[in-house]
Order: sequence, then structure tokens, then C-alpha cells
Amino acid sequence: MSRKTAEPKAKKESAKKPPAKKRDIGADGGKIFILWGNDEFLINKKVKTFSDSVSDFREFNFNEVSDISDGLTTALEAPFGSLNRVVIVKQTIKADDIDLFERYLPIPQTSTLVIVCDSKPDERTKVVKLLKTQGEIIGYEIIPSWKEDDIRRHILKVAQHLEVKISSDAIDALMAVTGSDTYRIVSELEKLFIYKNGGLIEKADVMEMLPDISGNIFKCISAIAAGEKQKALILIDALFQANEHPLKLHAAMASTIRTWLFVKELMGKTDNTSIATEAGIGNPQRVYFLSQEVKNIKLEWIVKCLIGLSDLEFKLKRGGGELDFKVFISEMSQ
Repeated sequence: MSRKTAEPKAKKESAKKPPAKKRDIGADGGKIFILWGNDEFLINKKVKTFSDSVSDFREFNFNEVSDISDGLTTALEAPFGSLNRVVIVKQTIKADDIDLFERYLPIPQTSTLVIVCDSKPDERTKVVKLLKTQGEIIGYEIIPSWKEDDIRRHILKVAQHLEVKISSDAIDALMAVTGSDTYRIVSELEKLFIYKNGGLIEKADVMEMLPDISGNIFKCISAIAAGEKQKALILIDALFQANEHPLKLHAAMASTIRTWLFVKELMGKTDNTSIATEAGIGNPQRVYFLSQEVKNIKLEWIVKCLIGLSDLEFKLKRGGGELDFKVFISEMSQ
């Protein structure tokens, strides 16, 4: 009797399975980065650094998905013929995502998971606390306009990253134009770097690049005449960024070139007052300075430029724009 009752007990005990081992979330695994904020330029730049870190077979090992579940399952896969895999997920983290992360973490050391969010994740939630143990949370917010000291430091930091030398007065002048817009700051600093041939950027240089149509058009034409194509393109680009109408820019440029034509043809043949009358110049004293401007410019180039402007006007009146202007500048700068 006792033997019969003992046998089933023994069978029952032998049938017991050991408890399933839980995934050790604290174990060494791949890194998880959460990028959040409204500065898209800096976020995209950071994403590019992750993309560039993929050593081989990018079409297989750099993955962009729109769902956290897909991102986690992709991150669990071994990289194809490479040392690493990068997975980018563009989705806001929710509190109930905790179940997903507890189920799948840790991801392999060969994987990096990057989650891009519009807003700052709530660090009080269980899911964010968990993710902080697996990686980093990095914010990229546009600095409010009233935090001028922060914007100055931001511009200086960007300049140092680009290896651009800029004075403190120039930073203030640039801040007045760009605010804290990182994309615009980078764009303007790169143009100023070219404009100064890598030299120190001063306040006067920034002021030259401001969208002053009359001043910048004159500088642009002078650069074209001197064969400084890059400088001319930078100046015209600044005017287009200020939303100046192409036909307005054309009219200002054509007016300057026509004045140069009159002065070039008549200088040395008659007095300054007569030249001023012919060219429609209000102050005859300006003729001296204009004659200095055109002294080293060939008459043939001025005529060629006017013909080119006539062709440009034809294109602009039929829907042309910035590209046509840049083609004109490139052709005239040769």
C-alpha cells in the first residue's frame, strides 16, 4: 500500500521542470540611445554618426523602422557579414512599452538601438528608468530666443566644431541673423569661412553677408568681375535666403552694370559732370569712385555681362529662379 502511494509521488517529482531562467536585463548588451527634441538638424547629424559607424553591408545592417516592436526584433538579429548593426526607430516611447522592453532586453552587443522622439520622455516612468540603465537619453532642443548667452555659447561651440575662427562681436552679429537655428548657423559659418579663406571672421564680415540688396548686389558684381565665383555665389545665396525676388535682384544688377558701361565708355573722353548726366548719376562726385571700380574691368566683359543679363531676364520672366542666377554667375566669372 505504501509502495503504491509512493510511486506516483516519485513520478510527479521527476516530471517537474526547472523554472525558466529570466532574461538578465542588467547583463552586458548593446547600447540604446534615446534622442529627443525639436532641433532636427542636430538630431539628424547624430543619427548620421550612428549610420556611418556601420562597417559593412549597410543595406542589411543599417535599419530604419517606425515601430518599437520591429526595432527590438531587428536589433536582436546578428549583423550580416559585419561587426555591428544599427537600428533607428522614430516613435515616441509610451509607458506601456515596458512589457516589450522587459521581454526583449538586453539586445546583443553587436547592436545599437536609436529611438528618436519628438518630446522628452517622462523619466518617472518605469520604461524610461529601465532604458537609462541600458544607454543614454540625449536632448536636442532649440534654445529660446531670450537666452542670448546660451545662444552665443551654442554658436561658439558650432564654430569650434567646424574649426571656424570667429570674434565675439561677429558672434553677436550672427546671432541677430540666425537666432539659435543650428542649420542656419552652420550654413552661414560655412559661407563665412569660404568668404574669409579660413581667416578670422569679424563683425564687418557678417554685416557684409546680411541681406542688404544694394550693397550685396554691388559686392556680388564686383566678385563676378574679379573672377571670384565662390564669393559671388555666397552673396547671391544670402539674398535669396532673405526671400528677395529674382527680378528685383536682376534689376539691381542690370542697373549697376549699365552704369559701369557708361562710365567705362566715357571716362577720359569727357568731364565727370557730363558722364554723370549720361549715366543718370545724381552726384557727379560719384563718377570718380565708379571710374576706379571699372578701371581694371574690360569693356568687352561689361557688354558680355549685359547680354547675359538680358538672357537671364527672359528666363526669370518665364518662371526661372535661383538656379538660373547661379548659372549666370558661373558663366560670367570665368
